Amino acid sequence: METPGHTRGSISVVCESERRIVMAGDALPLLGNYLKWVPPRLTVDGDLAIKSMARIIGLADLVVPGHDLPFLVREGRRVFSLD
Repeated sequence: METPGHTRGSISVVCESERRIVMAGDALPLLGNYLKWVPPRLTVDGDLAIKSMARIIGLADLVVPGHDLPFLVREGRRVFSLD
């Protein structure tokens, strides 16, 4: 899915399994971006970046960010094992 903001052509990948996993890359680089609700530091459009973050969070049970460990959206915590 398209998730512009960091760059105009940013995309994130959605995987369906027991959980809906979104590989967000730099559209949502850190758990802290989600917890503080701030866009990535480097963006071409901060408003688009926030909209992309909202789209990711609205879809995901688990997010794989670009520069952090995967995290569970509802719990707002990192995941160290998917077991």
